[in-house]
Amino acid sequence: MFWKLPSGHEQISTSSVTILGITVWLIYVLDRLLDNQKGYLIFTERHLFHQSNQRILWFFVMICTCVCAGLLLFIPFDIIKFGIVIALMTGFYLLVVNQVSSENSFQHYKEPLTAFVYTGAVWGTASLHHFDFPTVLLGFIFMLIAFQNLLIFSFFELNNFPEINNLAKFLGKKSSKYIIFGIFLVIIILGSFSFVILNNSYQYSVLFVEILMSFSLILIIYFRDFTLPYDRFRWLGDGVFLLPLLIIFV
Repeated sequence: MFWKLPSGHEQISTSSVTILGITVWLIYVLDRLLDNQKGYLIFTERHLFHQSNQRILWFFVMICTCVCAGLLLFIPFDIIKFGIVIALMTGFYLLVVNQVSSENSFQHYKEPLTAFVYTGAVWGTASLHHFDFPTVLLGFIFMLIAFQNLLIFSFFELNNFPEINNLAKFLGKKSSKYIIFGIFLVIIILGSFSFVILNNSYQYSVLFVEILMSFSLILIIYFRDFTLPYDRFRWLGDGVFLLPLLIIFV
C-alpha cells in the first residue's frame, strides 16, 4: 500500500516486500522462541505452540534467513542501508527483552517500541522512493494503528492473565480503554486535516483504509464479549492488517 504512494501507480520492489513479509514473521517467531527460554513466563496457547514446535520453527527460521540473504542481491542499496538500521534496532530490542525480567519496567514500553520498529520497516522502506508531508502523515497514522492494535492485545491479555506485567496493567484497564478509543479520535482528527493536504485519489484511499482499520479495532474491544473467548481478538486484530488488500491491487 505504501509502495504505491503517491499516485497508486508506482512500481513495487517485489524483493523488498518479500523480505519484509518474511522478516516480520521471523521477528514474531524469534520473540516467542526467546520468550520460551524464560522459565517464569506465563505460557499462553501461542507460547505452548512455539515451545512444542521449536525444532521445526528454528529450521524454518534458518531457511527463511537464507532466502532473505539471497534476495538482498535484488533490492536497491538505499533500502539495504535503511534495513541495516532497522535490523540493529530490532536486534537490540530482542536482546534487551530476552535479558530483562517480566517484572522489569522496560516491558511497559514493548508495545510502543514494537509499533515504532514495525512502522519503520513497513512504511520506512517504501517512503525512501517518495518522501513528502502527506506520506509522513499517512505513516504516522499507521504507527498509531499499530500501537492501538498492540494495546488492545495487551488489554485482552490482562483479562486472561491478571498477573501478567504489560502496558495495559501499567496504565490500568480504564486508562488503556480510553487510550484505545482516543487513538481512533486522533486518527479522525488527523484524517480531517489530511483532506486539505492530500493530492490524489489514491492517497485518499490509503487514508480511508487506515480509518477503517482503526475503526475495526474499536469494534473488537467494543464487542469484547464475542472477541475475548478463544482469543478471537488476535485473529481479528491481526486480520485488520489485511484491509490494505482493498486498494493495493487497484
